[in-house]
Amino acid sequence: MSGPGTTSAPIATTVELLQKKYLGSVNSLQGVSYVNENPGNARPRIFHDKQIFVQNVPPVAPTDLSSNITYIYGTLLANGNYGNFQSSSSSTAPANNTLCGTIQTSISYPYIQKITNLYLSYVAQNSSYWFANPTGSITNYLSNIIPYNYDPATSTYNYILNSSNNPTKQYLASNAPIWLVDSDAGYLYFPNNDWTSNGPGGIPIISFYRYNGLMGLSTLPSLTINGALTCNTSGYISAGSTSSSSVTFSPNPGILTCTFGNNYSANKYIITGNISSLNFSGGVSNGTYIVYLTSSASSSLILKKDTNMVPLLFINGGANQTLQVTSSSYILLTVIFDGTSYFLSASTFS
Repeated sequence: MSGPGTTSAPIATTVELLQKKYLGSVNSLQGVSYVNENPGNARPRIFHDKQIFVQNVPPVAPTDLSSNITYIYGTLLANGNYGNFQSSSSSTAPANNTLCGTIQTSISYPYIQKITNLYLSYVAQNSSYWFANPTGSITNYLSNIIPYNYDPATSTYNYILNSSNNPTKQYLASNAPIWLVDSDAGYLYFPNNDWTSNGPGGIPIISFYRYNGLMGLSTLPSLTINGALTCNTSGYISAGSTSSSSVTFSPNPGILTCTFGNNYSANKYIITGNISSLNFSGGVSNGTYIVYLTSSASSSLILKKDTNMVPLLFINGGANQTLQVTSSSYILLTVIFDGTSYFLSASTFS
C-alpha cells in the first residue's frame, strides 16, 4: 500500500506547510511567502456524506439536560488504563467497576450530549490520550466534540480537564502542561509530553459537549427553501411539509415527492414543466394533507399508481388521468393517509 513516507520532515518545513495550508495556499516553493506562491486552492475538501453536522448546534450550550443519565463503567487494566466499558442507567457501579463518566442529552436538542468526567486512556503516556480505540466497537466519545470556542462570548462549550490524582482542580489549556483536543478525531494531546512532569499525571478526566446527530448531506432531516429550486439532473425533487417554492423539472417530466410531517400541512408549489408521477411518504395515520399546485406557464400532472411504492388510491376518477394547470389555474390535491395507503382527491379550478 502506498502512502506518505515515515521519515519526519524538519519542524520549520512542517510549520511552513501547515501555515500555507491554513491560509489556503500551496507549498510548492519552500521559504517563499504564500502571497508569491503558485496558483492552487489548498483549502481542505470535505466528504458531504461523513463530515458535515446536519442538525443545528445552538450558539450557547443547552442547559435543559434530561434527568435520564447514562453511566459509563469500566475496569482497571494491567497497563493502568480503564477498559471493558459498559453503559448503564444505574448509578450503582457493577462489581469491580469504576464510574468512568456520565452522558446526558439536551431536551431541546436531543442529539447534543453533555459528557462529564470521562476517563481517558493513554495511547502514548504523558503525550496522547483517547477514550477507546476509535477503530474498535466502543464509541470514542472524545470525537465529534463541539469546539470550545463555538460560543466565544460566554464560553459555555469550554472543555474542563481534571486528573484522577487531583479531581477537584481544573487544568487550563493555556498553562503548563499545555494541552489541546483534536475534536474531530477524538484525541487529547500534550505537545510537550509533560502531563506528569509539569502536571499531576494520573488519568486525564475531561468534560465537554458532543454532537451525536445526523452526519452528511444525504441524511438531511428537513429542508426549508425560500425562493426557486431547480433540479437539473434527474428531474426529482423531494419537498418537506413546510416547503413553499418554485420547482423546475429538467429533464421534463419529473417526479414530485412530498414528505408529510406529523401534523396537518399544506404544501404549495409553482411548477415549470410536467409531473409524470407523484410520490408520497411520511404522515400520521388518519392525517389529512393538502398539495396546492400552480404553474409558471402551462403544465400537466399525470395521476397514476406507482407499483414501486405504497399504492396511491384515488378517490375521484380512478388512476391514470391527466390534469392541466396554467398560471391562472390551480390543482388542489387532498391526501388522506390511513397508515398504509394514501387516498387522493384531485380538483382543478381557476
